[in-house]
Amino acid sequence: MSFSFPRFVAGQSLLEQLSAERMNAMLDAIEECQLWEGANVCITRGPGGSTISADAPSDSPDLTHNYQVYDVSTEEETKISVRPGNHNNVIPDIDGTPINEKIEEEYPALTVNEEDTIVWFQLNLDDDGDIENIEMHSGETLPENDETTVYQICAMIEIKDGHVINLEGGVSGSQWFQMCNATPLFGLQ
Repeated sequence: MSFSFPRFVAGQSLLEQLSAERMNAMLDAIEECQLWEGANVCITRGPGGSTISADAPSDSPDLTHNYQVYDVSTEEETKISVRPGNHNNVIPDIDGTPINEKIEEEYPALTVNEEDTIVWFQLNLDDDGDIENIEMHSGETLPENDETTVYQICAMIEIKDGHVINLEGGVSGSQWFQMCNATPLFGLQ
């Protein structure tokens, strides 16, 4: 399918060039474009819009995006799942289940509330500052760090009509973590 749009003129004011005809032509083109699933690509359609997820082929595991948050809401509950990742080789869990373990063919899901805007990692530390375990939680504000617990934003979320429609990642891969004079330091592994 090919679309022909009027071209904009360099140097001319954008406001002078915008017209209802041009805007409607773009909207018509967008509405006519139908997204299709393909190899390793899944499209989840919901009332708030569509989410495109791409899984790496099984023979290319390095292409997965660790800690990618995605909507898995049902009619009964608003929930998210998180693609597996780790901090210093410690796997986070959701309600006691590691995020890399499937239960009945599904990864664990975190139930989120309508007012939640943040999904975070809660790193529980031992006396030496090493990670004992990591839990995933959500809420409106990130809790404060202390000597035994450190928090890191995983994603910012927006919920509409019982679905998570906006997922802005705060983490883009497995994490390296170290305490330095009571200051948590994070970085990509």
